[in-house]
Amino acid sequence: MYQNQDGDSTVQQTMEQRIIGRLEEQLGLSGLESNPSLPLPGEPGVRIRPDFYSAQHKIIGEIHSHLGKLKPAQQKKIAADILKLHLFDPENEYLKIIAVCDEEEKKQLKGNGWLPAAIRLFKIEIMLINLTEQERNDLRAAMRRQNMHPEQPGESAE
Repeated sequence: MYQNQDGDSTVQQTMEQRIIGRLEEQLGLSGLESNPSLPLPGEPGVRIRPDFYSAQHKIIGEIHSHLGKLKPAQQKKIAADILKLHLFDPENEYLKIIAVCDEEEKKQLKGNGWLPAAIRLFKIEIMLINLTEQERNDLRAAMRRQNMHPEQPGESAE
């Protein structure tokens, strides 16, 4: 049985700020706001907090700092993000993005099944943001501490 050894998400939070900067570079823009509190259209008093947003550029999105295939709980997190993005923009007036930093996760989210189907139906873009080797190593170590990264044969958890 697996147990969460260390739930500290500092590495992922730091990674999110770097990913926002790289997203701006890839999209050729600046001014993405990090973690804004936004009112949900048509629902007074209900607010959402996406990972990044720009009213000027009509962009809203979530970042998923993860390596490898998604576990069921992580798939539920992505599903909640999909719902949040769609509820904010059901008319598809914004570019809705889920930024990932691993090719395996991108393939999983663009493949077959209900989760990729929802992503396509709600017109959400999956964008791959490359990490440096050091960032990948830091993220891998954090995920092991949090029991979110599958151990490879012959490898032991830290």
